[in-house]
Amino acid sequence: MIRRLLLSLVALQLAGCSIFESDDPRKPTELTPITQELKVRQIWSSSIGSSERVYLSPAFSNGDVFVAAADGSLARLAGATGAQVWRIKLDSGISAGVGADAQSIAVVDNAGELFVLDQQGVIRWHAPTGGEVLGAPGVFGNSVLARTTDGRILAYDATTGARRWLYSRVAQPLVIRGNPGLVSSGGNVLAGLSGGKFIALSLNNGGLRWETAVAVPKGATELERVSDVMGTPVIGPRDVCVATFQGRVGCFYLDNGQPIWTRDVSTPTGVAIDVSYAYVSNEDSVVQAYSRVSGSSIWKDDKLLYRQLTAPAIYPGAVAFGDIGGFVHWMAREDGKLVARASTDDSPIRVTPLAIEIAGKPALVVQTQHGGVYVFGPE
Repeated sequence: MIRRLLLSLVALQLAGCSIFESDDPRKPTELTPITQELKVRQIWSSSIGSSERVYLSPAFSNGDVFVAAADGSLARLAGATGAQVWRIKLDSGISAGVGADAQSIAVVDNAGELFVLDQQGVIRWHAPTGGEVLGAPGVFGNSVLARTTDGRILAYDATTGARRWLYSRVAQPLVIRGNPGLVSSGGNVLAGLSGGKFIALSLNNGGLRWETAVAVPKGATELERVSDVMGTPVIGPRDVCVATFQGRVGCFYLDNGQPIWTRDVSTPTGVAIDVSYAYVSNEDSVVQAYSRVSGSSIWKDDKLLYRQLTAPAIYPGAVAFGDIGGFVHWMAREDGKLVARASTDDSPIRVTPLAIEIAGKPALVVQTQHGGVYVFGPE
């Protein structure tokens, strides 16, 4: 079964498409009624336009939500109400975004052009990356970073667009076209690479601070050796946790990359952490929770089998996932019990729900493949 899935994924990659429904013949588990023990409600909804076959993640900055569509649309929505603050449209389609901080908004178009805008939606500058970009740019203070599918990470000055540095690494022969993210901590930028490698680079000059192997590719063929770090690394007070396809999930020391623990698991999405646990959904959509301290298994749940879950998002008392049918599921953090469910527009949810706060209360932003934008929070 794993070989069949991998063949489907790689076939999509070779055809120039990202990982969506593929040819997976397995039928998603039918949903059955649950007791809504966790009281959540839809706060507002809006629409930006279809993401088609790329991953376009929402971003949150200065209390508002920023969303993009494949046709080049980019919008700022009021966090409390969903009202449109502004909306623009680039001349070409968008392949990656949205990255944001308090000053800058960043997306990449289909030609690999990086666009950086101010908070009012005015284009400040744009610059070529020289490659295809699928993951949202990283916006970290006065630096904007983009990662290309051919193994390069480029850093630009957020104000002027001047290129500050370039880190280049030869990519593996076959890579999964997912949604690789970048994070920053302690003056470093952290990135997962193809082949199961995970690195920390100096945000100032791109120098390699450390490198570690999350997973070691295995197998007799290139297909069997695909082992890419998936999703966006997540940072704790002293550790960073990552997960791979056909490899491992694990947490590593932030200062030197040495492993704290690793466990064999294969995920097409990524990992999330709270104060006690690390959560991951494997390639069959079996959700697993591990101890943040030791990596020991806390619980495993298969009630959402084959529903092609997103990477998890942390919500107070729960962990949340989107699925192929446009549903959002909340599972109790202590035992994995399904405690809430909400529907959207029936189209797949492919990008990780975004955990934010609105007026001091927790909320979750969900963007669907058809372009619906939904915010859920406590009743």
